[in-house]
Amino acid sequence: MTDKAKRKGVAIGYNYEAGPSIAFLRPYYLELIYNFEQDGRFYNELRPEKYSVDNAEKFLDYNSIFGGASGNKGWSDLSIVPGIQGKLGLFFSLGAFEEYAKSIEVGIMGDLFIRKIPIMVETETISAKPYFFNFYINIEFGKRTN
Repeated sequence: MTDKAKRKGVAIGYNYEAGPSIAFLRPYYLELIYNFEQDGRFYNELRPEKYSVDNAEKFLDYNSIFGGASGNKGWSDLSIVPGIQGKLGLFFSLGAFEEYAKSIEVGIMGDLFIRKIPIMVETETISAKPYFFNFYINIEFGKRTN
């Protein structure tokens, strides 16, 4: 949008990008604690489970969760959701011919998918969305050489 002076100048500009996007969805597994009695003794058992309607109450109970399951769970349930992404930014660059390059860019990014992306378990207050918006700041430093 503007030219930059040789020394002590500031160039102001904008950039935009758009293109395809892909979401890889893999269910999250938790180690759930199950208590049972056998021969008059009480035992605890850990079972890795993904969220379902059948285990919803146990899955969302903080006291029934031991932790996350190992990272090798859920790969067989992997699914792909296509979408599009876009980015719009405004940048400020200092000094066209100075030894050190310095610039800052601020902007907004967005992703839109063909269906809802379940990041968390849906409740009355949390629902899945097919879109995501982000604000960003990009700071660049570098040295110029010829």
